[in-house]
Amino acid sequence: MHGRKSGDNWCNKRHTIMISKKSVFRIIFPIAISLGITVLLFWKSFIGMIPFPGNYLIAWYEPWKSETSYARSLGIAHKPVLDDVFRQLYPYKILIKESIQNGSLPLWNPYNGSGMPLLATMHAGFFTPTTLLFLLFTGHAAWTMYIMLQPILFSLGCWWYTRKLGFSRIASVFSIVTFLLSGFAVVRYEFGEYLYVASCLPYILAIIEQYRENTSTKLLFLIPCMVFFMMISGQPQMVLYVLLISGCYALSLCRMERISIFPLGASFLLGMGLSAVQLLPTLELYRNSNMTHSASQFIFDRFLLPIDHFITLFIPNFFGNPATYNFWERKDYVETALYMGMIPIFFVTVLIGKNVLDKRRYVRLFYEIVICLTFLLTLNWPLSRWIYSLPIPIIGTGIPSRFFFLTAFSIAILAGMGFDNFLKGKVPLRKPALMCIGIISIIVIFTLFSASTHVSCLDSVTHNCWLVALRDTTARNIILECVVFGIALFGVWLYKKIGIFAALMIMSIYCFSGLYNANKFLPFSSESRILPSVEVIDRIKQLTVYDRIVGVGDAEIPTNIASYFRFFDPQYYEPLYLKRYGELFSWAKTGDTSKGLTRSDVTFSGWDEGNPIMQKRIARLMQLVSVGNVLYKKEEYHKKQINSGQILWEDDTWIIAKNTSMLPHISVLADSEVIADDDLLLERLFDDSFDPTKTVLIEEPIKGKNETNAKINTDNAVVGIISYKENFLSLRVASPSDGLLVITDNYYPGWRAFVDDKEVKIYRANYAFRAISVPEGEHTIIFTYQPNSITLGSLLSVCTAILIGIFFILRLKK
Repeated sequence: MHGRKSGDNWCNKRHTIMISKKSVFRIIFPIAISLGITVLLFWKSFIGMIPFPGNYLIAWYEPWKSETSYARSLGIAHKPVLDDVFRQLYPYKILIKESIQNGSLPLWNPYNGSGMPLLATMHAGFFTPTTLLFLLFTGHAAWTMYIMLQPILFSLGCWWYTRKLGFSRIASVFSIVTFLLSGFAVVRYEFGEYLYVASCLPYILAIIEQYRENTSTKLLFLIPCMVFFMMISGQPQMVLYVLLISGCYALSLCRMERISIFPLGASFLLGMGLSAVQLLPTLELYRNSNMTHSASQFIFDRFLLPIDHFITLFIPNFFGNPATYNFWERKDYVETALYMGMIPIFFVTVLIGKNVLDKRRYVRLFYEIVICLTFLLTLNWPLSRWIYSLPIPIIGTGIPSRFFFLTAFSIAILAGMGFDNFLKGKVPLRKPALMCIGIISIIVIFTLFSASTHVSCLDSVTHNCWLVALRDTTARNIILECVVFGIALFGVWLYKKIGIFAALMIMSIYCFSGLYNANKFLPFSSESRILPSVEVIDRIKQLTVYDRIVGVGDAEIPTNIASYFRFFDPQYYEPLYLKRYGELFSWAKTGDTSKGLTRSDVTFSGWDEGNPIMQKRIARLMQLVSVGNVLYKKEEYHKKQINSGQILWEDDTWIIAKNTSMLPHISVLADSEVIADDDLLLERLFDDSFDPTKTVLIEEPIKGKNETNAKINTDNAVVGIISYKENFLSLRVASPSDGLLVITDNYYPGWRAFVDDKEVKIYRANYAFRAISVPEGEHTIIFTYQPNSITLGSLLSVCTAILIGIFFILRLKK
């Protein structure tokens, strides 16, 4: 008996060990898969390269284009793509890092655009956990990890979701790989923010599936965390898509299963409340920005797609690739990248007309509907144009082709489902194979016909585009995809003979094809080309101090570069820029507040240099925004001069000259004029008889101002800057009489002013800037950015977090 008992104990221990090994395998396998995909996508990072378009910056943008030995050589940037990374996203990350290290919250960016909100843009991503990477590591190392985390997060979420749907392990891997190698994902990896938002979708869907199985699941409390993570990661358009798709998924599932939707709906609402600290400042900025339907109209002309663009769903790079300088379609490659390849499409067609497992039927139908709707919403036809003509926030101002995120995700799930059915031998494969061969045949016939008949390409800049494309790019890409698909079909045929090895062959050839396209597009650069400092930038920082500088002509400085190097540039790039500031630039360039408004850029470029009236307006605009120095290319100096005075510095390539008519960044003026009407105010502001160095225009009378002293001279007033930080400005002012302290920083809700610790009203001055009333004598003046939207948002977020905690504890007790 004793021996039998010992044997039973040994068997139990062995069984426990086997279960333990299975559990460990279930944990390690998806992690290993996610790490493996990441290594394959970003292998260059392991040999010291950074996922950053630095070569593009060096070869195409000033001052690096003229300053570095690399740019002066015959070499050219291999991949001229993703300039938003160095024009906006990376500078924001570094500005946030340095702001925190200097002891201040990154609420305001004083360096570009005469001061703009920073945290409220959402692109900054201050609240994301990845901010810790930038605090702990150097900028380029943190950026590399920030980019490489995306496929890992998505892989784990998609693994969880597809396994909840009953996919086999290899089918789950196929779904993961299909999305991560899709065109939508590949072209957006190095932006960072898109895939972080996209990664939340499979986690939310998996939680919804868990709720279907067990309505008392405690995992519901993860939904508010997912919603919060999306909100703080950036890209409100992507956030909206995730909320829409997950909300519809939850509604359809709950209706089908006849279970309550209330707990799920409450979880999403709690997530919105938890996100208030980001959401309220962003909504405040949205109301004050130029993000309007009229300003976004050109987007629908450019990004609603012709029917022939959908060829790229099947044939990657059918129209070429900008990274290899052979893209010949006028549409934006990054925003319209759709390709999935023939192999996933084949496994999607496997499901057509076939009954799948009952557990998956509603899933298949749901994603089939999503694919159809996203195609209809991105196609250029009357219904889509009517929908986007409606003044719906985000939808009416966003880029339609970003719906391809939902297309790619839906195809990835359906492809995994079809692959799973194929592995289980539940579907005939002849008809799907013939269908896909027919698709390729139609594409080939269409291409040959277009080339032979010289069909014009309304969206191309290339003469005889079809013929050129057939010779240079299209034929090669069609042949490559046909070879890949042919090998995959051979693997399908072999499956009954060699089983899992054939399945692995299919997946391997698809990975080869997808990684080939990813490697073709994704730019990598050495550390030395990540926004390197050059002599002219060092001189700019040395000479400008608190004045602003503008590059004229070919010396134009890329927008938001000043935020990285910490000097002051009145130009700015951000979709949520302050509308009133943009209107000032528009009026200077066109004589109208709306004609010159752009969707994302506020710059001095785009005006008629041969028009003397426009030249005067631009000179006045430079004066109003306190441009103290102007950067010129030496060969352009004599023909591009605007109010240029003393040359402060020059070398063989550059000249930095003093602007002779600058309005100081901070000054005390005695005279003011009250003009409430915007048009009249702008006309007066740009009138030749008006001198902004003597008089300031305001929109309401100054409270308590003694009109008899309005003309008292304040020329001897002295302004000393004690401290100028992102959210804080401290001054020492000595004025012989009462006056108005004018600061050429943007007027915006949340700024508060104190004269000797007594709060005073801030007036909007010169259409877009700030002014306060200052009594005579010596005073300490403080401006501090303390927006109510941040305060209220923080309070709502904290209260929601407490509420979630209470609900969670009560659920645990049950």
